[in-house]
Amino acid sequence: IFDRRLRTREAVRSASRAECFGVLPAIRRRKPVFDGWWKRSRGHASDEGKRLLADDASLTWAIDRPRSRFAHALRRTRAGLFNGEDRASVVLGITSVLPKEGKTVIAANLARLAALSGKRVLLIDGEPYNSQLTVLLAPQASHGLGQVAAGLPLDEAVLKDRWTDLRF
Repeated sequence: IFDRRLRTREAVRSASRAECFGVLPAIRRRKPVFDGWWKRSRGHASDEGKRLLADDASLTWAIDRPRSRFAHALRRTRAGLFNGEDRASVVLGITSVLPKEGKTVIAANLARLAALSGKRVLLIDGEPYNSQLTVLLAPQASHGLGQVAAGLPLDEAVLKDRWTDLRF
């Protein structure tokens, strides 16, 4: 009676009257079935001197575990966002009420899946106080959203993922 959490796609759809692409399960840290297969299958030139993103296992979860429920829900979300149409752009915000609910993991995994499928993706960390996305993806970053808003050219602030062509 007192539990108001939404646990199924139907409950989300009923409460919000919006499409629910999937319910993301909690991820557990186990050795992935296809650990790094996509890294080995995609050749890349020398990374020396390039501004690249860091590798963190939780931020490549859906790619390393393509048969997981987590990856399936994110692929459904990606398909729903692009819906087979060739749109000029799609803007998506990921937010939650509480910390530690998975915003960083979801944003990075969804962005990498979209980039891996050929979409041009710019992932922006808009968190001004606790920017975990930047800490995990680009610990060496010297510029951020604030500097770009103040006039820094975008190409000086953006880093590239060597495996998926994701921009951050």
